[in-house]
Amino acid sequence: MKVSLLFVLAAQFAVSLSCDDQYVECLEYEVLAEHQEYEERKYSATTWVSVTVEGSSLSKAESSVLYQLGRYIQGYNSKNLFINTTMPIRTKIESCRSENCSTKYTISFLIPKGIENDPPAPTDHALFLEKEPPRVYAVRRLNGTFTQTFWESSLEILQRSIENEIVLKQDVSYIARFYYDTVFNYFKRFIEIWIELE
Repeated sequence: MKVSLLFVLAAQFAVSLSCDDQYVECLEYEVLAEHQEYEERKYSATTWVSVTVEGSSLSKAESSVLYQLGRYIQGYNSKNLFINTTMPIRTKIESCRSENCSTKYTISFLIPKGIENDPPAPTDHALFLEKEPPRVYAVRRLNGTFTQTFWESSLEILQRSIENEIVLKQDVSYIARFYYDTVFNYFKRFIEIWIELE
């Protein structure tokens, strides 16, 4: 069952997906300011379906729950509703600075417009819906093959670049993934790192 669902998800992403595609809804934003290493963006209110896990690495955390989120958009929800493709896939990272805790990862799919005010409830009790008010982020876009080391070094660059900005939560960052060919083609994707600003 897991293998067949992965192929369904791959097919959903496989046909020339981009934010200009009429079949793909992307998160909209307004650019407030452009800097050398990042943009300041304002995002409208959003609704997400999410799951939170603890783990030793970002890749392990994401791979462990993408199947659950995939089932939700394929109709395993309270309305048996198939939900259209959206981008990005977002991961919230709540870093742990002590030996007595683990880093938390909250992986989320964006709920499309039209159903964001009344989305179907998850039937998987590990999943939950999140409604978020408008927010402002510092955003750094990255291209290329994604690795844990690449993300960590890029996050450090972004953190140093926004020293003069007021960061809302010092130990929280986000990874936003965009796919514009196929979900299995690492050279046809890009990611963004977000840090929430006050």
